[in-house]
Amino acid sequence: MHVTTDYYTRIEQGRMTPARDLVRRLADALHLDGGQLRYALALLDQDDSAQASAPSADGTILCLLTRLLDAPAIVIGTNTSILHWNDAATALFVDFSEIPEIERTFVHLIFSNPPFQSRFRDLTAMKDTVVGILRSETPSKLEPGRAVSPPTEGLSEHSEFHAIWTRHDVVQPQGGIEVRLQHPVQGDSTVDLIALRLVDDPTHRILVFAERHETQT
Repeated sequence: MHVTTDYYTRIEQGRMTPARDLVRRLADALHLDGGQLRYALALLDQDDSAQASAPSADGTILCLLTRLLDAPAIVIGTNTSILHWNDAATALFVDFSEIPEIERTFVHLIFSNPPFQSRFRDLTAMKDTVVGILRSETPSKLEPGRAVSPPTEGLSEHSEFHAIWTRHDVVQPQGGIEVRLQHPVQGDSTVDLIALRLVDDPTHRILVFAERHETQT
């Protein structure tokens, strides 16, 4: 795990609130036991009964992913972490299993992974949408006048990400989002990006890239 000294110092001094996933990885690096990890998570006003394991999707969700044979689908966790995906998503985008876990977030890939970026015909619009959604889901539990830091590692110093983040735009899409894609083999397509939030665990979503069928008039 790579965390800059400045980033770690800001967390230690209380100038930045880390994400739950980062706290877990720091706990592993510092060899904290389960009780110490639960205490650290409790300080974030999270459930103090959280387990030390990384978030994962249950069997029902994984079964649904495998049944979505033609539609690329991805399970997204906190801070856009990519937890699971089906074969269609691998074929359309990249082999997510080859991406280091710390970089395997939708927001990180859309700003820093050229193969993933190349799939979007309107990359700028997709970046704006992803950052807007991320900001809308970032809780502000800070003192008045204190800026909300982006809950993602390695991108706070990324100039383009920072410029979009500091615009304070919030995106909360209702229904599907039209996304224009391109692929060297599959060609160009327009899909509806549908986000399905799970009732049992609202921190998880299934993103389905559903082929758009034009209505004949």
